[in-house]
Amino acid sequence: MSLPPLPDGRFTLSWSIPFQSQFATPELAAPILEGRLAPAEDPRWREFGFATPEEYGFWAPRLCGVACLAMLLRGRDPAFPRTLAELTQECQALGGYVLEDEAGRWVDYGWVYAPMLDVARRYGLEGAISTALTLDDLCRAVLADRAVIASVNPHHARLERLDEALAPGGHLVVVIGFEAGGGVPARLLCHNPSGTAEATRAGAWIPADVFGRAFACRGIIFWPAGAPDRSEVGEEGGLARG
Repeated sequence: MSLPPLPDGRFTLSWSIPFQSQFATPELAAPILEGRLAPAEDPRWREFGFATPEEYGFWAPRLCGVACLAMLLRGRDPAFPRTLAELTQECQALGGYVLEDEAGRWVDYGWVYAPMLDVARRYGLEGAISTALTLDDLCRAVLADRAVIASVNPHHARLERLDEALAPGGHLVVVIGFEAGGGVPARLLCHNPSGTAEATRAGAWIPADVFGRAFACRGIIFWPAGAPDRSEVGEEGGLARG
């Protein structure tokens, strides 16, 4: 079925999605990611609910998926009580983050979407996994009042290293809005849990050409359970790497 062009203008979700950094002190994202500060030295590490600074230090650089999930769950229920450590443990119990392969070798593969979706369903969200999304699909999800956890290159999502041809994917952000002109996407509005500057964290606008280079065409589309089905986005089952 041929879909009409996107409407021109700026559009956001009707349900408010609060921002959550994957670092307890968001202002320390840059020194941590650049290797100038050990994650375990984050003075606010206790706020995420981990037992030790070392446990927090291990997970913080890997928390993009759980931080994105927490944003959506708090958008569904502002009083959502679970800490990032508890959500990490829930996802891990279902195989949500792959650290070793079947032979026990260290691979640090990343987040697996199906367990994340299973955890979200426990708390009032519904969703669908797709490995064939386009920028147009992301915008149409927003028009259908659906948020998307999307797989992007972390550097391009932070508007860094834009002169380099980097591989798409490897990091997760939440798409909460878009701007279109001439019937095509112009910018995507995202919450980026690894943003190293204020402009690339909460409500970060990413030009469509940059997002297109960063985007691995896979993600999870989410909506509150019981919401009417108004999606025009192609959806398919299966697992995909974050």
